[in-house]
Amino acid sequence: INQKNQWLFQPGRVVTLIPTNDTEAKVWGVAYRISSENEESVLRHLDHREKGGYEQVNLKFYPVDKLRSVMNSFDCITYFASERNQYFAGEADINTIARQVVQCSGISGTNKEYVYKLAESMRNIAPIVEDSHLFALEAAVRNLDNS
Repeated sequence: INQKNQWLFQPGRVVTLIPTNDTEAKVWGVAYRISSENEESVLRHLDHREKGGYEQVNLKFYPVDKLRSVMNSFDCITYFASERNQYFAGEADINTIARQVVQCSGISGTNKEYVYKLAESMRNIAPIVEDSHLFALEAAVRNLDNS
């Protein structure tokens, strides 16, 4: 907030799905079942929210329980980032990303809190998965945040 109590917008980084040809690549997350009566309004809301440089993609979701038992797959919708997105930051090394994260905040809060909560959620959602990129970023952000 500046001297006139105006919010200063300095967007940080968010989790972004980017298409890849790597058949070993995995994304861990949560899928939500939307009731048929709410499907149209939910999709309209998501399409509006993600319109700035994201593309809707249909894909297979492979549920896994905490014991890593695979359950039946199903089709779902997600959104992939596009370099056309004005806020698309692209790839960078962990230290560059961490420096950006500790400096940025937006209307939803600080970017460092986003990283901390994302890492915590990942540990809860998929405790058997070691997301080396995310956890290295979390450590780098905490290191900068505490210095």
